[in-house]
Amino acid sequence: PLVASVRASVEALEGLFAQLLDLSQLEAGALHPAPMAFALEPLFARVAADLGPQAIAHGLAVRTMRTRLAVHTDPVLLERIVRNFVANAVRYTRAGGVVVGARRCANAVRIDVIDTGVGIAAADRARVFDEFVQLGGVPRHHASGRGMGLGLAIVRGLALLLGHTIDMDSAPGRGSRFSITVPRATCAGSRQASAAMRPAIPSQ
Repeated sequence: PLVASVRASVEALEGLFAQLLDLSQLEAGALHPAPMAFALEPLFARVAADLGPQAIAHGLAVRTMRTRLAVHTDPVLLERIVRNFVANAVRYTRAGGVVVGARRCANAVRIDVIDTGVGIAAADRARVFDEFVQLGGVPRHHASGRGMGLGLAIVRGLALLLGHTIDMDSAPGRGSRFSITVPRATCAGSRQASAAMRPAIPSQ
């Protein structure tokens, strides 16, 4: 138990440092998108594999819907966005789980992260993407901690940098849906493009 507690604390600190690094890079204009065509399913699988154990530790499940859709954007920055969505969903979900999926919308693809969490009151929806905003509903003993309220602020900054639209819908006590709409690609790109999809720095 002591080793597990120390490991959880270290992972929480690493997540906080990663968030601060992401925020500082955004503010300094140090992030330069490199758009390419790539398939979404491998990205979803990596996120679920990395954040699944944290969810399982709290009796939750992270599931991904199979998809053949491909998009055209920066794969690393998009993965940071999806990771932040999923990590935030796990943090605010007490029972049930999180589902990651994608659907075609004309010439775009909407990526959805849907949870069965505590939900967000209408009065709070306008500020959930602001920096250092923490809503109620996260137990103090949560493995990922209460965070610093930066995850969704980083999502907003990355989406603005990429020129993508983010959206959310929520019902208090029933859960939330966080989404980002990305240009659709007709193919997953070349092997060279796939190889360039290095894992993103976790920003939980």
